[in-house]
Amino acid sequence: MVRYLLIFLEPHQTGSDVFSLWRKEIFSGWAALSPLHYLDADDSRSERNKHRHVNIYRVNDDNFPALPRIEEHLQLRLSQGYLVSYHWQLHSGICEIRQSSLTTTTVITVGMTIPGDKATVQELTEWYDQEHMPMLSTVPGWLAGIRMQLAHTSNAHDASAAPYLAIHEWGSPNGLGGDIWKKAVMTPWTKRISALHTAPVYRRVWKVSD
Repeated sequence: MVRYLLIFLEPHQTGSDVFSLWRKEIFSGWAALSPLHYLDADDSRSERNKHRHVNIYRVNDDNFPALPRIEEHLQLRLSQGYLVSYHWQLHSGICEIRQSSLTTTTVITVGMTIPGDKATVQELTEWYDQEHMPMLSTVPGWLAGIRMQLAHTSNAHDASAAPYLAIHEWGSPNGLGGDIWKKAVMTPWTKRISALHTAPVYRRVWKVSD
């Protein structure tokens, strides 16, 4: 089973070269973690969006440490003075569809909270597999989609800690917001899925960090 570690970061000085280098060295030397993306948010910091940067790693389960070691390591990093705050999540992968190896420039994350009964979860899975991902794949610039389920969070009250997360990778140029994209996301089935949500969808747009 593929797993993913997401580290949300809010530095004292965003955009600094020192932070850009430091964030990529947080887990250097950890064989258990392979960097997938270093992302910077397009939006401003707010009560709901407390962290404007996120590191996403693929997890090698053979070498993955006990969860307290992750927290201890981040606490040590926090004491170095670069961060205002951080938050981390461990997710279990559900599926990944990758149709292009072109360079990712934009990433959209979508967190969903729905009831956990078998029928509702099955409805969400079928929507993703049968409609949503296939239709997104027709939009120019869509490169990949990864679905995952939250397994652990350092703060269950953080708005980003939704039970289900989708990560969509886009190249440049792309058709985000265009007619084909609207056709893909504005469907009767999508409306039915929206009616299942028990909390606001947590959607953010990120740019891949240099």
